[in-house]
Amino acid sequence: MERQENLNGNINMKKLKNNNQTLYEYLFHYNYLTNIWSAFTRENYKKYWNGELEEKEILQSRNAMVLVKIINKMKEEVDD
Repeated sequence: MERQENLNGNINMKKLKNNNQTLYEYLFHYNYLTNIWSAFTRENYKKYWNGELEEKEILQSRNAMVLVKIINKMKEEVDD
């Protein structure tokens, strides 16, 4: 699968193939007014959209790939 998507920097889906399980646990939201990507766990999606999610539970960056790397690093630390 050689597909690429523009998420404020191309993400090569082939490189992410091994990390699909980790990423599946998260939802990503792009705010075009602030140019900020947010990532949060699927279990917290209702809280996110209702404005009830605490700031510490939301990952944010201008580049979606940075969020992917942070999520993968957090997963590695938990697995160790």
